[in-house]
Amino acid sequence: MEESEIEQRNISFASQNSASDLLNEEGEESQPEIEITINSIENIIENNTLPLKISLEHEDTILGESEIIRIDATYDNPTKLHYINFTVGLPYEVNDLRSVSWIVSTPVLIKVFEISNNTNLPRQSLKTNSKKKLQGDSRRSSENEVKILGMCNVDLLPVVLGETVCDEKLVLELPSYSWDGNTTAWANLPRISLTMRLNEPDAILKEKDFNILNITVESIYNPPSICTEGMEYKCGTVLYTDNPVEESCIIFEAGKWTDFHDVEKTKSWGPLQNLESRARFSKYKIHHDYESVKNAYKKEFDLKAVVKKDVPRVEWNTVQRILLEPEDAENIQDRIKKYKFWPFEISVSSRQNNSKQKDKNDDSTFIYQCYVDASQLLFPGRTRSRVLAQLFTRNLSEMEEKTGLEQSIFGAVIVDESKNIRNKESIEVRESYKKFSKQIFISLKTFQARKNSQETESSSLPIFTENGDPVLVLIEFELYRPFLPARVIEDFTEAIQILKSKPKPKGPIYSYTPDLVQEQYVNCIKQLVDVIAENYRDFFEQCECQEKCDLKNAASKCKDKNNASNADEDVTCPYFYIPDELSRFRQFLHETGKYVSIRSTLRNKIINLLDQKFPMNSSEWYTTKNQNFVASCYTYLVEQMHTALNTKLDVRLVEEASKPDSLKELWFRAEEAYEFEDYEKTDKLITKIVCNDRKNADSWVKYAIHYLRRSESAEAIECCREAIGLDSRHKIALLLYGIILAMKEEYLDAEIFLKAVTHLYPRFAEGWAILHLLYIKIQYYPGIDLTLDIAEKCLKDRVREKETLDVLCEEPMAWSAMLGRNNQIFLLTTVLLLKLNLYDFAGLALAQELCHGERSVEFLYFLSVNSYLQKNYEDAIQQLNEAETIIGLEYSIAALMGHSLYKSGSIDEAIEQYESVDMLYDRPESIHLVHLRMGFHYIDIEEYEHARNVFLRACKQSPTCKTWLGVGISSYYLENFEESEIALTEANRIDCEDPEVWAYLCMLSMSLHRYDEFAQCYRMTVKNNLRSDKLWRLITHSMDTLGFSSPITVFENLTDRCVC
Repeated sequence: MEESEIEQRNISFASQNSASDLLNEEGEESQPEIEITINSIENIIENNTLPLKISLEHEDTILGESEIIRIDATYDNPTKLHYINFTVGLPYEVNDLRSVSWIVSTPVLIKVFEISNNTNLPRQSLKTNSKKKLQGDSRRSSENEVKILGMCNVDLLPVVLGETVCDEKLVLELPSYSWDGNTTAWANLPRISLTMRLNEPDAILKEKDFNILNITVESIYNPPSICTEGMEYKCGTVLYTDNPVEESCIIFEAGKWTDFHDVEKTKSWGPLQNLESRARFSKYKIHHDYESVKNAYKKEFDLKAVVKKDVPRVEWNTVQRILLEPEDAENIQDRIKKYKFWPFEISVSSRQNNSKQKDKNDDSTFIYQCYVDASQLLFPGRTRSRVLAQLFTRNLSEMEEKTGLEQSIFGAVIVDESKNIRNKESIEVRESYKKFSKQIFISLKTFQARKNSQETESSSLPIFTENGDPVLVLIEFELYRPFLPARVIEDFTEAIQILKSKPKPKGPIYSYTPDLVQEQYVNCIKQLVDVIAENYRDFFEQCECQEKCDLKNAASKCKDKNNASNADEDVTCPYFYIPDELSRFRQFLHETGKYVSIRSTLRNKIINLLDQKFPMNSSEWYTTKNQNFVASCYTYLVEQMHTALNTKLDVRLVEEASKPDSLKELWFRAEEAYEFEDYEKTDKLITKIVCNDRKNADSWVKYAIHYLRRSESAEAIECCREAIGLDSRHKIALLLYGIILAMKEEYLDAEIFLKAVTHLYPRFAEGWAILHLLYIKIQYYPGIDLTLDIAEKCLKDRVREKETLDVLCEEPMAWSAMLGRNNQIFLLTTVLLLKLNLYDFAGLALAQELCHGERSVEFLYFLSVNSYLQKNYEDAIQQLNEAETIIGLEYSIAALMGHSLYKSGSIDEAIEQYESVDMLYDRPESIHLVHLRMGFHYIDIEEYEHARNVFLRACKQSPTCKTWLGVGISSYYLENFEESEIALTEANRIDCEDPEVWAYLCMLSMSLHRYDEFAQCYRMTVKNNLRSDKLWRLITHSMDTLGFSSPITVFENLTDRCVC
């Protein structure tokens, strides 16, 4: 700024001050303002008297200058406080966003001048941003030398946001960088203390809705070869694409080429970016978290590593702050929703003098453009977004298509510079500047129109270095308030209340099973015994009391022997007309109503028991076979009643306290039954898990997982509701419920529950990844990259979320999770989804793994697992063959290959794979399903010794009914009856409803000539509905050979009807 301009500006400000003073003297009410008081100055290391003058500027307008202040500084006490108490005011209008916007966007610049007398020095003009010519006459100015002692800036945002009083202590920075002997250590710089306060009690923006947007341009990485130290760099953007560019453009100047990384990482103010002093720095720091940066080039460019290296870059680290009105915020949201990208342009030109640059625009200026994805700002609760975007060659048509910007930003930059001249400047200077800038703008527009006509012929191309590295720029957006507030807790609470308020199905909340109704029948018998015993005591006491009363009355009436002889005839029981005591007691029960109650209770239990264990066809009720069947059912009911009475009444019978099966064992047996396609037993065991522990949310989650395997989502939803009702914070229940809702395309409710999972368990990496998959499914771009970044952060956390559900902690029976690497988020998510039988979402996770990675062995294996679980065995075999060509023979691949071949009918090839797995040294100890299928195959081909060895190894690791059954069968055919009996008895102890176990016990009893045991085993075989024709033929042949007769007359009828 020239000397004449400084004088004109100071004269204008002085005239304004004098006018305002006159108004105050006349008694008019003063305008609200922010008062800035310089309280004191300290740490002046001098040994003389310093005449100082303090000036406060805001947007190139002087707010006030103090009188000359003389400071007596000494070396003896440099930290002495020198009080100043100089106050200036910055006016504003309450609740007027437009008057406050320039207060928010620009800090106040404070300069402290040192004035010294020096008549020998010639008069010199003061340079812009380094020296200022003070107001005074020409004679005095020629005698004084003015130099800047230091400068600093103060941010007024705390006062705008509601702080009525705010104290600051600031360091007076040197006016310019120097690398000679004039450099002063930071600890020796002067410091000033100031106070900011409002002269009005009301807040500046009281009851006013507003937002604040900070845009920070950090650096260009991998700059192209044309970027050198002698070039001039500018970055430009626009706030609103609908408005003319010259009205809403924001220019970041003073970009510098450097090959050293910034250690301090302090942001500089955009309005002060032309200062060569550290006074341009703000209190904001560049965020150190580079992992949360939206980086689409992670494979090619490791931002976190490059930032710390001394490599070439173009650096700004400059922030521009904008106050947004509600309409402005809505316009920005609408633009991001429509275009997703924010437009930026980079100008690279040779550094020239201003006069030459205004006269000429040569072809040495290069303008690039980039499209910055700002969609994360639309994520609820999100206030910060840092994006790494690639530079492209200039093409206005593509810029308009992707961002909505129709005009080049740097085509209006000179006009924008003319806007910086405020109304407080002289009118003559402003008009002359406008005329000059208009001419320059017209010439620039003509030049760019000619240049753009050539550019539009070719599309915009990405910029790469000579080494093939992408040229990237790092941009940060930060909001004071999020565009969309986060409502995770509120939405989740409301959804939970709605879920709990839904009506439950009528009737019992659990399913009847044969075991359950049998147990209820036995318990009913035991309780009825207590009821009958209690009523019998009442009956006996009543009879005894009546007898005593009758004897007393009879004795009093007998006065002679004749009457006395008739006394016995008058003493009678209330039921004297009934001959025996049992009949009298039955009559007592009838009269008291207990008999009907007992009969009704017992009848209901018998009906439930018969419906579950012996369903009958109504069309055959009156046939002879059915009547015999009814007789057999009656015998069964009586036997169960006798068993209950014996355990209740016989004190000599000590009932062994059998340890109930654990939920883990029941689930393992259910998985085993499912793999052997015994779906009825699978349902029975899963139902038993819920019946044994109905108040445990884990049991209901397992039930839901079982229903999902059968593609019964409606039942799975009900199970999830039961689990959430028991534990509203159950992680897997909430996750399952959200995913099922997403599969039903109820995306809003699904997002609520999945976000609740991530809110309640913020370190649950798989939960964030599943939310990421949901956003991909519904194409919600603001949350896609954000959730993935958080998932990867959680994955790198030292303390991972531990699973409490045993199903997720254990290895699956048919496949292995060992190939899932702990550093691959999508593979870990796939493993979790496969364990939960959520095959569609597992496919989405695998698709994302393929997009972010490669067609690796792990990807192929879990893809084949997904195909196997969906019974697409041919696809699974094809994918496993591809994986085997990459890695060779491996346990997980060979085992699943064997299972797929076994299911597809290629038994011999499957056994070859199983035998290969069994010989591997690095396989797990327990390969339960491999051993079972191998063992039963050896039995089928009559290699009983080999089968026995395989089953014994399986029993050592995971003893189940199937493994002991295999040992019993192989020992039976080896005629080792004693060992076979031990094995079959153990199998029967584990599962007393397995018909094959009873069938082989029946055959074993015939071989040992035990008819009574044979008859019992035969009945149990019929009762448990043996469906194997081969075993029936063996039993029938053995009976004919050994001469055993059938203990049941119509076993065919029972075989057809019993479903236990």
